[in-house]
Amino acid sequence: HNKIYQNKKTKTLYSVSVPELNKIPVKNGMIRITNMYGKWKFTPKENGMLLVEYYLKIDPGGSVPDWIINLVIDNGPYQTMVNFKETLKLDRYKNAKIDFIDEPEN
Repeated sequence: HNKIYQNKKTKTLYSVSVPELNKIPVKNGMIRITNMYGKWKFTPKENGMLLVEYYLKIDPGGSVPDWIINLVIDNGPYQTMVNFKETLKLDRYKNAKIDFIDEPEN
């Protein structure tokens, strides 16, 4: 479940994610993440720059090998930011507008 909201005074945008349980049936042999919290914070800066903060806390709730956890911890946040930056270069996002998001004044 994701909620997006904006501080209209500072123009800072927040996106908060939590698991929405019982949307998909439980399957035997599969680990379901039930304890998760994710947050993006986008703060406009001078000259059109944007400060992006990303926080993610996950408890997989099952037995996950250490090497997988270490791989995700080491590479996950970095790769997320790399992919995010590349996604913003796509034509469909270059001039995208969202009605409820106010742009900062330049």
